Amino acid sequence: MHAVGIGSRCVVERSIMNQVSAMLQRTSDGAMLINEAGNVVLWNKAAERLFGVCASEVIGRPCHEVMRGETLAGHPFCSSSCVVGHRLGCGRGVRNFDIQTRTKDGKAIWLNVSSLPVPSRKSGRFLVAHLFRDITARQKALGLAEELYTMLTPPRGRGHPV
Repeated sequence: MHAVGIGSRCVVERSIMNQVSAMLQRTSDGAMLINEAGNVVLWNKAAERLFGVCASEVIGRPCHEVMRGETLAGHPFCSSSCVVGHRLGCGRGVRNFDIQTRTKDGKAIWLNVSSLPVPSRKSGRFLVAHLFRDITARQKALGLAEELYTMLTPPRGRGHPV
């Protein structure tokens, strides 16, 4: 009787993972699913279009090697000791975040990334789903607005002549 319960649980878990995978495949956002070891196990068509990299080139590779995310200041955001992956792997949430990365052909792009924990077969452990969208145009507009503001704002301590 106990073995039937375990088998049934595995069937249910497999069914849930199939449903999660199907949902991630259908989203218009780029999506990837990361296992407990930090490796990519799913890469959807939108991610392929965004990065110019097909799933077969990404599956099995560490997330940080695929995303290669950097901060606005150009410092590495993605690493093998990923804080985002650690928090999500324990079932905790994280806020969405922006990173700069590069496509397969070297073009710099900005992504807004939303992440969520996905229950795994290991009790109390979670897979990581990253959903990401291109915000390059928004980042360029923000940069131009900041430049314009800097040009139009007088330096501190120097008022306009009276």
